[in-house]
Amino acid sequence: MTTLPVSTQQVRDLYTRFPYPPVGVTAERGTPIPAILDYTRHIFWPGRSELAGLRVLDAGCGTGRTAVAIARDYPEVEVLGIDLSEASLDRARLLAHAANVGHNLQWKMLPIEEVGTLGQEFDYIIASGVIHHLASPEHGLRALTDVLAPTGGMFLMVYATYGRAGVYMLQDAIRLLGAGADYPELVAMTRPLLEHLPADHPFNALAWQDAIWKDDAGIVDLLLHVRDRSYTVPQLFALLDGAGLRLTRFADQVAYDPAMYVQQPELMERVAGLDARARAEVAELLGGRMRKHAAYVTRATYTPFQPTPTGLVLLALHPRRSPLFRWDELRVVGKKQRKQFRLTEGAGSEAHTREFDFAAWQLAVVSECDGIRTAMDVFNLPQVQRQIPGDNPDAKLQRFGELLEILAAGEVIWCES
Repeated sequence: MTTLPVSTQQVRDLYTRFPYPPVGVTAERGTPIPAILDYTRHIFWPGRSELAGLRVLDAGCGTGRTAVAIARDYPEVEVLGIDLSEASLDRARLLAHAANVGHNLQWKMLPIEEVGTLGQEFDYIIASGVIHHLASPEHGLRALTDVLAPTGGMFLMVYATYGRAGVYMLQDAIRLLGAGADYPELVAMTRPLLEHLPADHPFNALAWQDAIWKDDAGIVDLLLHVRDRSYTVPQLFALLDGAGLRLTRFADQVAYDPAMYVQQPELMERVAGLDARARAEVAELLGGRMRKHAAYVTRATYTPFQPTPTGLVLLALHPRRSPLFRWDELRVVGKKQRKQFRLTEGAGSEAHTREFDFAAWQLAVVSECDGIRTAMDVFNLPQVQRQIPGDNPDAKLQRFGELLEILAAGEVIWCES
């Protein structure tokens, strides 16, 4: 990828002329993962029972999709969205008005590098798709760390190098072909170019929604951006280290597990001997298609406490169904004698969408996991006791515990103290 000197004013001009993402498109894409604060609470503050008073910063909020979703779904939370483009913020205000939110939502035109001038501290910071567009990502991320509360958490998304190879090839080609041209001319040149790429070209327009939007903002942000960096897994960890941050977990943990790509016992043994960073690096190299890295991170000095949901500890925890799955869209699969219910992940990554099949008794158990009852309370419910197979209470409890351990390991349910 060719790197050219670019000013912040050029980036501001891009997003002033092409606010991103287009508001008409964002409404069709559901709730962004960083806006699902129940999930965020589970990761960063598993012992926190409610979110009242939480201070949220959406840094580089663009047209406001994530900030508006949080303010709408969590009225007890205070949200601030900052962006360097006033045009984008105007779109964000319209989106907020349409969602009938505003009392707990504020906007401010401010570059991320100047976030310290707010004189505020935030419990949760979202920096999704923005750090890689800064003149100095290291400086920008450090500025965000400086306003992160000691026990706060951050959702960070940056571009990944290998899955964007085709993007960078086209960016360089367009720079050569369109030298000196303005955005409208470049867009007019790019659209037919995409239609006639060789079938085996690394860039597949159908796999990139931005490229097929009618709105030009998608093409501009993806292929005509004036400042665009990407990161490999080692580079991501170096970025976090430099900002005084620590990885809590990747948003899509499955994608960073080498077991997804390695089956041979010898290689599995080698993988088991690697540390967490090396495992993630191997997974990225073997997967080969990651377009972005999305991660939940904290200050290096803070480690959220997560109780291990096994044995007697599990029975005292409060299991709840994960909102990342489509519980209202269960499908019946199998024949009558072996009828099962299929659950699909609704907020998975582009590469991995998981499905789980439940027998009737298993679904009866999970349906009662509301986050209020303890696991033992759920087990003692008469309607659950009747469904669980087993000749005696001990056998039923054994099956019940094994089920919850499996579901907790897959994060189909969360078990909180």
